[in-house]
Amino acid sequence: MKITFPDGNIKEFPENSIRFDIAKCISIITIAITMLLSGCASIFKGNFEKVNFYSNPSNADVYINGQFAGITPLLDVKLRSNLSDYTYLIEIRKKGFVPYKTTINTKLHAGYVALDVIAFLPTFGIAPAIDSRNGSWYTFDENDIRTILRYIPE
Repeated sequence: MKITFPDGNIKEFPENSIRFDIAKCISIITIAITMLLSGCASIFKGNFEKVNFYSNPSNADVYINGQFAGITPLLDVKLRSNLSDYTYLIEIRKKGFVPYKTTINTKLHAGYVALDVIAFLPTFGIAPAIDSRNGSWYTFDENDIRTILRYIPE
């Protein structure tokens, strides 16, 4: 195959060498892109999720695992979500009202598992290994905690 360059030079290449170089480049680019995209849950979600806390009436104290976290409305609280079978204990308190207690649990997110196993299979198991090891497959069962506090009559 003859190729004419812009400066007028003509160079002859064996027919199969160009095809081999193009195939090699495509393989390298495909592997590089696949490696960059491996561990999709790690990339798209990370190890933390934001949780919002609301109460009616507002200005109630929010406690997470017994630690004061703030006053409602409390927005964008970052909690670690990459813990297998973990439960956060939530309590919302206001003087003169019955305390509200609930939990936020981590659960396995089947969508992230499926993406790693099916879509990123060409990574030779790297994507599932990354996300399963760092816990990015886990997510919360609840990201908005809302309550109406009941008044305690005197």
